Amino acid sequence: WQNLPAMIQARWGHCVVELDNKIYAIGGYDGKKFFSSVERYATSDGWKFVNSLNVERHAAGAVTLNGKIYIMGGCNGKSQSLKSVECYNLDLETWTSRRDMKICHSSPGVTVQKGYIYVVSR
Repeated sequence: WQNLPAMIQARWGHCVVELDNKIYAIGGYDGKKFFSSVERYATSDGWKFVNSLNVERHAAGAVTLNGKIYIMGGCNGKSQSLKSVECYNLDLETWTSRRDMKICHSSPGVTVQKGYIYVVSR
């Protein structure tokens, strides 16, 4: 185990994924405000903000697949569960909306197998 420097923005209920040897902390909540912000950690330059999500969310699920980050579900600033999905393109450094899931998922378990994303929740 190794301690990393503190993130720029204190947050909980965020998602964390690794892509291209960098760590991404996505969305979350600080007890007052829901975040759409995204921070990226690289050993060479620490934590930096990158482009924000289109929708603020916490308690979402996130995975990487084919060199992209996918974040789905969670809750927005109005405490509404979400079925929306966003995809981060590393080359363009942009988030784009993808097709919504059929139902809302808050705090889902998310994994990838054989090129498919699986979302599991109650």
